[in-house]
Amino acid sequence: MRRKITKNCDAFTLVELLVVISIIAVLLAVLMPALSKARESAKGVICGTRLKNVGLALEFYSKDWDGHIMPYYRPSEPTGIGRYWIGKLLKYFPTQKMASSDSGTLTTEIVFCPSFEPFDIGKAESWAKCYGMRLWGIDIDRVPPGTWTEYQKYQKTLNVRATPAEFFLVADSVRIYTKTGATPTQNFAIYNAAHIVDTDIYVHVRHGRGVANTLFMDLHVGPKDKNYFNKLHVTQKSYFLRGEKVYAWTKKDGLRPKEPD
Repeated sequence: MRRKITKNCDAFTLVELLVVISIIAVLLAVLMPALSKARESAKGVICGTRLKNVGLALEFYSKDWDGHIMPYYRPSEPTGIGRYWIGKLLKYFPTQKMASSDSGTLTTEIVFCPSFEPFDIGKAESWAKCYGMRLWGIDIDRVPPGTWTEYQKYQKTLNVRATPAEFFLVADSVRIYTKTGATPTQNFAIYNAAHIVDTDIYVHVRHGRGVANTLFMDLHVGPKDKNYFNKLHVTQKSYFLRGEKVYAWTKKDGLRPKEPD
């Protein structure tokens, strides 16, 4: 007597497989925006941490130099990144790599926001892509367009009229490089405030629902929107912004002796 052999089929049928794939696709469609939002939120936290480290370096500089705020730029310094505040800042992070010439590339992560990838447009100052610093003591009425002058003045923290918790030092920034003839979008190029008189430098409200991470003199970091900076231009007499553009603060103080290298 022959036994009837039956096969137990544990494999998915084609229909079942398609159903599973469809369910996975739906779940991915639902979860991906949330994951993307979480990823950007994490980048914002990293950005804030880096700005706090920048603030600590600025504080160390101030203690080393009798309470003076680090200058944004000194044209009398040797050419290269050493002229800019970033070059001075990185002296307080000896393990970080930095450029030493105009053609070099700044490789440290401390001064870059992870939410906005730098775009190299072939400029010699490619290392200038980083956070933007509030400028100090430049009388913009005395600075001819397109020129550098020795009007970089040093401010003491005691001379700042606003309270430390209300006076910002560094913020997310972007340079819309329109000189190439390309459409000026925030995805085209980013620079910090690398030129005093340029009209294409902005605070970059790149996080969340349109805010810029901002470092204040008391070393706290907070998100600030466009309305905050527009109001700030009036209340603190700061030329950091005209509209949203980065300009210099016009408070006049005496020149401080040149710091040693």
